[in-house]
Amino acid sequence: MSDNPQKQNNTEKIDGLDKKTSEIQNGPEHEDVLTETSNKAPSLAESGGQNARDTTKRPLKRFSWYQAIIALVLVCVITFMSTYTALYVKYNYEIDKAVNDAQSDVDFDSTVLDAIKNFYEKYYVGDLGDSYDDQYLYFDMSYFEGWDRDSVTDVVSSLYVAWTGDTYGQYYSPREMDELNNFFNGETVGIGVMITYSEADGSVEVLYTMDDSPAQKAGITAGDYIVKIGDVAVADMTYDEITSSIQGEAGSKLEITVMRDNEIRVCELTRETVVIKTVFPHMAFDGKTGIIKITEFTAETPEQFISAVETLEGEGASRFVFDLRDNPGGLLSGVLGVLSYILPKDTRLIKEVDKYGNESYEYCDNEHIMDCPMSVLVNSNTASAAELFTINMRDYDKAEIVGTKTFGKGVVQSFYELPNGGMLKLTTMWYSSALSGSYDKIGINPDYTVEMDEKFALVNLFKISDEDDNQLQYALGLMNGENV
Repeated sequence: MSDNPQKQNNTEKIDGLDKKTSEIQNGPEHEDVLTETSNKAPSLAESGGQNARDTTKRPLKRFSWYQAIIALVLVCVITFMSTYTALYVKYNYEIDKAVNDAQSDVDFDSTVLDAIKNFYEKYYVGDLGDSYDDQYLYFDMSYFEGWDRDSVTDVVSSLYVAWTGDTYGQYYSPREMDELNNFFNGETVGIGVMITYSEADGSVEVLYTMDDSPAQKAGITAGDYIVKIGDVAVADMTYDEITSSIQGEAGSKLEITVMRDNEIRVCELTRETVVIKTVFPHMAFDGKTGIIKITEFTAETPEQFISAVETLEGEGASRFVFDLRDNPGGLLSGVLGVLSYILPKDTRLIKEVDKYGNESYEYCDNEHIMDCPMSVLVNSNTASAAELFTINMRDYDKAEIVGTKTFGKGVVQSFYELPNGGMLKLTTMWYSSALSGSYDKIGINPDYTVEMDEKFALVNLFKISDEDDNQLQYALGLMNGENV
């Protein structure tokens, strides 16, 4: 196998306790300082009695006090190192024995861990260090006693990925694959609502209902509050519990209680596969500016974006504001499809660099060009693919950027199948626009820094009107020749 493997295209790209070894260093060799300089010392008689002068160089005269201290220190060091070595070896033996005993009673699929380790060593662009691969050996495996094999494999695999230090890495169990595949396809199984959750009072407000979704068919609209899911009040649930309760298998039943204008009603719904709406267009009050909010980039985003542009142009839009605030990114193919509709064909968009320094590029593949005034709105939650859209619009002089500094994520994650049917996501490339340098961990500064009005800083953007949105108003002013 080559030492410089080529990038695998398994799927679409998205967005220690080291066993320490101790060398015992021997102290420096030294000569005996008590060596005599003559074979025999003369007696008192031989030297002329008690008053005779003794001219013999006696050994003890040569053993100075500091030499004695050095010798004592050396003895202490050697004793300490010998004792430390003996105790260290014994300690590690006991640890290994305890780990082996614990592991012998707990079963998990080691082939999954071997595959994860292999993918990380071949493709991860970060620094793994020297200890990540043995970390799981020191986990208290006895905790899993009585667990089934698949559950232990899932937990240990997740821990293993976490120990690599890959911020965006993730292990997906076989049971999570349906949800992941839906994400790849720009779909979800549920009732088709976009909600906002308030931690302050535990309320859940509907921001939007997807077209032809179970929620829309049941008459649920933006502004309604979900107060119960089944028999459980949403105030007693976390956000993750709420979303997981709304989602489920297609065809399964769901009862939710909604409140509108203080009136309560119970809705019986059937979950369906729903296309995730990521593009929200509307016409500005001036009648000539199309405003298109993109919440994330999925496989369906390019088609939704093109439809939105064509619809607004049909209504008289001659210029556009693209709102990418709070857009976390998404699929690389999603943002490429949108940029390809705006920029000329064969425009170089993205530079990618793998762990071996190999460079590759992505290009526009659509004949269509948008040639009109444009602006892009961003904030600190604009990340990854959304930043890629932003920087390309600036690099090719297609739009002015308004808002606040972006998040700063310039790395790509790839997906790889695992032996148990799960999936591994790991960071495999650095990327940037083809013209600008990397913005990873730096972010993109807008052309015009405009902070959101303080009274709306914590309000969901869907709930802020165009008139109250000072960042949007600034962008519109630029198009009118104002704020320059």
